[in-house]
Formats: sequence, C-alpha cells, structure tokens
Amino acid sequence: MTTEIKRPVDDGGTSGTLGSRALGMGLLVVAAVLSASCATSSPTFEGDIVWEDDDRHPIEAPEPRKATKYWEMLDHTLFRPINQALELAHPEPAANVNALGEVPNSSWYTNRLSVRDLSPERVARGPCPEREWNLEGPLRVTRAEHTGHGLDFWAVAESTGQRYRLQPDRRTQPGRATTADIVGSRIYWAAGYETPCIRIAFVDDSEMTVDGDTIPLEDVHGHADAMPREDVHRQLEKVTRRRDGALRIAVSRPLPGRPLGPFEYAGTRRDDPNDVVPHQERRDVRGAHVFAAWINHFDVRQFNTASQFITEEGETRGYVQHFWTDFDDALGAVWFSDSMSRRFSHSYYVDLADVVVDFVTFGLVPRPWHKGRVGKPHDAFGYFRADNFWPRQWKPGFPNPAYQRMDRHDAAWAARIVSRFSEEHLEAIVERARLRDAADARYLVETLRKRRNRIVREYAEQVAPLAFPRTRGETLCVEDLLVGGGYLGSDRTSYRV
Repeated sequence: MTTEIKRPVDDGGTSGTLGSRALGMGLLVVAAVLSASCATSSPTFEGDIVWEDDDRHPIEAPEPRKATKYWEMLDHTLFRPINQALELAHPEPAANVNALGEVPNSSWYTNRLSVRDLSPERVARGPCPEREWNLEGPLRVTRAEHTGHGLDFWAVAESTGQRYRLQPDRRTQPGRATTADIVGSRIYWAAGYETPCIRIAFVDDSEMTVDGDTIPLEDVHGHADAMPREDVHRQLEKVTRRRDGALRIAVSRPLPGRPLGPFEYAGTRRDDPNDVVPHQERRDVRGAHVFAAWINHFDVRQFNTASQFITEEGETRGYVQHFWTDFDDALGAVWFSDSMSRRFSHSYYVDLADVVVDFVTFGLVPRPWHKGRVGKPHDAFGYFRADNFWPRQWKPGFPNPAYQRMDRHDAAWAARIVSRFSEEHLEAIVERARLRDAADARYLVETLRKRRNRIVREYAEQVAPLAFPRTRGETLCVEDLLVGGGYLGSDRTSYRV
C-alpha cells in the first residue's frame, strides 16, 4: 500500500516538527485502516473503526426532569470549579471516538458533513422535511414562555389543530433573533446534531387571536402565571414587521416524541440505561464549543437543549434522543445592558477571575470589550464581528463543564467539520432567513466566512491538519485542510513520511 500524506509548513516556515507530526498522523490513519481490514473481533471504540454507537436499546420511559436556571449558573460558576480543584483530576481524552478519532452515530450525533458532501440546498433545508409545511392560519395563541431574554408563544392553527412555537423578532435588532434561529439550527444540523425545524413566517395581526381573556405564562423556573390578552397584543406590537406590516416570526413545530426536559452538560442520566458515557467526556458535546463560538451562541445552558423519548407506533418502550434548541441569542444579541452585551463571548456573566484582576488593577488592564463597537452599518447584529474573534479565548455565558474539557483533538475534530462549510453553504443558509436588507445578508455571510477561517487556522494547526481519509485502489489519500481550504499555498508546503 502506498500512502499520500500532505502537510503544509506553518507560517514560520519550520518543517521539522510538522513533518514528525504528519508522520504520526499518517501512521495512525494507516494503522486504523489496516486494523479495520484485518480485525475479526467485535467492534470496540479502541480498535476497529466503529461508526454506530448503539445507544437506542428499548427502555421504559424515564421521568421528565426539571432544571433550575440559577442553580445551573451557580453550580457551574462556583461549586463545580471548587470541587474540580479539590479533586486534582487529570483531564481525560474523549471516550466516544473510534480509531480514526471520529464520533460514531448515536442518539447524540449523526455524521453528515463530517463524512460526506451535502449540497448547499440540502444544508439550507437542514432538519426540515423535503415537503415544506406552511402555517395554516388563523392562529390562536394558547400560552407564553419566558426565555430569559424575551417571550415565546405557543399557538394552534384553527383549521388543523397543529401546534406551533412562535419566536417573535424584536424591533431593537430587526431580523437578528429569528435569523440566529435559522442559521444556528442549520449549522448545528449539518455538523451532526439534531435540531428543530425552524422557518421564517410573516403573519398579519388579523390572523392572531388569543385563547380567552388570559393565557398561562410560564417563567424560567416552570412556574405558571396568567397573562392578559391585552399584554399579549402589547408584546406583539414590539415585534419586527415587514414593510407591509406583517409580523416576522420564527416558527417551529413540537419536537418528535415525549418531552423529558433538558439534558445536562456533565454526568449521565441515571434513569437511562443507554446513557453510559459522561456527557463531559463526549467529543460531540465537547466539540460543540467550536460551533457555539463560530456563531457566538453564548447562552449555552441546559435550558437550550431537549431530551425526547422516541417510540415506535404502538410501543411503550423506546429511547432518549437529544436535541440542541434555541439559538436566538447568537449572531450578536444585545440584551438590556450594553456594557454587559459588550462582554458576551469575552467573559462569563459572573467571571470571578476577571473581577479579581479588575479589582487589583483598578480596571486599568485593557479588555476586549473596552473597544467593543457594533458592526455598523449592520447594527442589527450587534457586536458580532470577525476582527475581534479569537476562537480559543471565546467564552459562553457561564462555565460549561463539557467545553472546559475540550482538548486540542476535540477542537480539531470540530474544526475539520467547520472547514466543510463552503461560502455557498453559508449563502444558502442565510437566504433561508429572508432578511429584508440584502446588505445585511452579505455582511452576515462574510462575517461567518471570516470566523470560519479563523477557527480552521487556529485549531487545525494544533495537530496535523489531515482529515477525511479515503482509499483509491491501493492508495490511501488524506486531505490537508490548510491547503485544500486555501489557507496556505502549495508553494509553502513540505511533506515527509
């Protein structure tokens, strides 16, 4: 067997270390392929190239779990870091990877762009069915939910009884929140995660009615209150509108299966026998840090996830499927405080380390948010820019136990997938957002492209950027991300095997 391995020289032009790393990667790939062809034992993550992690064995339905928003923040910000410091635990590599360092298919992850080409049209459709559904108006609003930074509504189509979740856009950043849901759900889906099918709809006021004098209003803790009809209409008056006055809303249908509440970013679910790998040790969960950073999905918490119990028709036993939901904070959300919004992605909501440094230095240490400015003239996307984006320094709203475990191999795995998103993919995704201003759409595509490039360059250079091994007869071919993506020219490459 002959081997083709490409390896570019880094920006400094030194090739010795890079050549040895390429050799190691090449031997790893060769060994993996040979082990797959010669193995006779049952598949294991450590040996054979496993592409299916069978965690969908039929089980009895677990009990739905409720989570408390502020406890999660307190636990991840204070208690868990203290516990980890006392344990002096050594970081472990991801547990759910095969011999190629890839993530097998499971109830958490499905290989899509990671292993095959998808057309821009297919990526833009994302999790939605091939036959598109339309709103069957008029809609009767039945309840409302606090999301922590806005209100969502649930409505029923009068003609069919179909339920919909309505996520209105706010006039303060017209088009951003609904566009973030479109972009986030498509990028995460193409990367391999399960997301809801979200579409942009324009609804006339005449098509929106309220179910009675009041509707239930659920807060972030799950407590219900009553919301008067007048307040519903008052909230709808704050929604972004099309030039003809129609309301701009992101619409989705309920997820399949029975709701079991959100999943956690650490530990396992005790009442799910299939859930055996601690979530913080999963490469797909760790590597999600890279995708969140790409679109600046900083409000990463368990409330923006969902676990659904999936059963076959007529069966009572099934399995738990995991979903990533609610991306409306992404793409530059500006919340009630501009000074706080400037810090998003640079510092936690409550960042004890930053507080101590600012206190000791009287706030004289330069911070990235001191020079924060909106991306004018495209201020709908707030502080979502590319020139102030450093992937390895990106932070979510509060510490995430899985993201904190991400190592360079987890990051390189995710960066390989990010590199697969072409500019045509990004254009097709943004087109689905149906932005009114074509200049805003171009700005968003360009910013996503530049942030993609920064991710690939930063993480691909931590390990040999060799990916997507495949055979051509007796030849093993490996793609070099930096050369194939145009980050380095062939005249700046050196190969040694």
